[in-house]
Amino acid sequence: MGFSGITDDKRPKLSDIVKKLKGKVEGSDFDPSWTHLVVGMPLKRTTKLCAAVSLPIPIVTDKWLYACESANAFVSADSYLLKGPQESAADSKLSWSFNATAARAAAMQAKCFEGRTFYITTAGPPALADLQGLVRAAGGTVLAKAPSTSSGSVIVVSNEAEGAKWRKLAAMPNVSAIRSDHLLTCALRQSLDLTTGLLGAA
Repeated sequence: MGFSGITDDKRPKLSDIVKKLKGKVEGSDFDPSWTHLVVGMPLKRTTKLCAAVSLPIPIVTDKWLYACESANAFVSADSYLLKGPQESAADSKLSWSFNATAARAAAMQAKCFEGRTFYITTAGPPALADLQGLVRAAGGTVLAKAPSTSSGSVIVVSNEAEGAKWRKLAAMPNVSAIRSDHLLTCALRQSLDLTTGLLGAA
């Protein structure tokens, strides 16, 4: 299983619970083979969380592991699922919100990036590999090279500071350029929104 947004003071304890129950905590990188994603509260918008919303795995609060410890076995995740409206903390640098229940239901119908092609220029944060993993988890395709006029419809993911990389691409037909933080919000909400979050927008 994976961890997302677990504070340093809680991580050793939660890792020990998993190990004592013969489970395995994967590394810090996103892995689509996870059986569960355990999130800390208050919730943090990490690339791992955004990617996991697209996958058919339980996303549970850390209370689930404490319940497992009490039962000395992995218990049903149903009572500990991340549900309902979630939003960024008041002191967060970036504002975000989504409904975890609605997003998960939407992902089970059709992943939000299915049939779409992306080219990611930013080296992070978030890390390039994390953004690529997020896009693929949500059903999208990632180009290894910059798109050309023959590439068809492409969504370029970058940030304002890398204008030299995305401005020329954004001027091409059928290319949209969005901020990397907006990509995370789209994945969380399971809705690709190309009307907001555009690079270069006033």
